[in-house]
Parts: sequence; C-alpha cells; structure tokens
Amino acid sequence: GCNSASSGLLLSLLAAGVKEGDKVLMPAFTFVAVPSTICLSGATPVLVEIDESYAMDPDHLEEQIKKYEPKYMMLSYMRGALPDMDRIMEIVEKYDIVLIEDIAHAMGVKWKGQQVGTFG
Repeated sequence: GCNSASSGLLLSLLAAGVKEGDKVLMPAFTFVAVPSTICLSGATPVLVEIDESYAMDPDHLEEQIKKYEPKYMMLSYMRGALPDMDRIMEIVEKYDIVLIEDIAHAMGVKWKGQQVGTFG
C-alpha cells in the first residue's frame, strides 16, 4: 500500500527503472503529482503539448521523442481526457518507450472498450 497516489507514481517510476538524469515525457496539462514525482525520482520532465481536447498531442509527442530521446513516459488523463491512444501506442512501441499511466483523473474511462491503466 501507499499513503497517496503520488507515492504510487514515484514507485512506478522507480520500478520501471527510471534513474537520475533520465528524461520522462509527460503531458503539459496535468496534476502537480506527475512532474513532482518525476523530479523526486531524479529524472527530468519533458513536456508534451496538448491538443484542443486537453489530451496529449501525438504529433508533438513524436517531436519530443526525436529531440530528447527519452526512455519513459508518464501519461496522465487530466479530467478524463484521452488522447488518440491508437496513435500514442503506435509511437510508444515504435520508439520503445516505457509507458506509465496515471489514471487518477480517469477512473472507469475506456478507449474503444479498453480500460485506461491497461495500456502501459
């Protein structure tokens, strides 16, 4: 058990292998726990812009991957807004990015019948 969702996010980063100096992709519109836990892990947050739906922009995601060459991404679904998960997963798989999902704001939300929290 954890005392908070933030502690769970930090443990997820550490369990995934995030180390000091690593870069971790994250949506620019999110809750403070996401960048805070990335910094607590010793890694550096790399912001990915959002689109008009308030979800991560897949085009900017790919640009940031090419620019920073990160190995990890913490994807949060602020206010339940989901990005195009088909595109996101295609990009994550193409660049071999470890996906960690923060579903605190999207409990019960599904993409094409698949529950968020099961993509990473």
